[in-house]
Amino acid sequence: MQMPTAPLIDRSPPALVQGYSWLPSVLRERPDGVARTRVLGKPALVVRGPAAVRFFYDEENVRRGGALPGPVLSTLFGHDAVHALDGEAHRARKEFFLPLLHPDRIVGLVEHVTAVSDDTVRQWGETEQTVLFDAASVVLTRGVCRWAGVPLDEDTEETKDLARDLVAMVDGFATAGPRHWRARRARSRQEQRFTQLIEDVRAGEAAAPDGSVLAACANTARPTANRSTRIRPPSSC
Repeated sequence: MQMPTAPLIDRSPPALVQGYSWLPSVLRERPDGVARTRVLGKPALVVRGPAAVRFFYDEENVRRGGALPGPVLSTLFGHDAVHALDGEAHRARKEFFLPLLHPDRIVGLVEHVTAVSDDTVRQWGETEQTVLFDAASVVLTRGVCRWAGVPLDEDTEETKDLARDLVAMVDGFATAGPRHWRARRARSRQEQRFTQLIEDVRAGEAAAPDGSVLAACANTARPTANRSTRIRPPSSC
């Protein structure tokens, strides 16, 4: 593999403008699937293909800690997310998540979202105008909360507020200005809300359905100084 020797061009502006599509454009310049570039002033290596996947997931080659920019952690992923952990902490977090994402459980998620979608469509009047994007965000929020065992008064502004915050986190994580700060506020607000919910379940002041995602989060041990591998689950699970 011959690596280019020309000075690296910072690709931050195209990344901000084009979003995810900027990476394919970079790789089109390198048919072997490897490209050197620069992002946010730092050298970066772009790779693709089966061998690249094996390389990327080998902990001897890649470290996640410190790789993601703070603005992304503060909006889309959250600090201490699995994407930012290494070693035993990363494996412990994956061990917590993977059973919750078993294919059989995903079937249940699809069924909940489908049921909410069907109910919502039946409620639309023939002359009522609906913004599909906003309606879909509420449908997904209601369906996922049902699946996760998260209590939600579905016919109040609570659902719409949660849906707006979830959309804001995704919409604003790779932007600058008002959209980004809206995403930060949304994440902070919902992290506080779900942290309190988990603490309420642990204290017996709120109920979590048996086998639910909420129950799994609440039943996971808090981190201690002597058990660093038992990490706190994300408050927004």
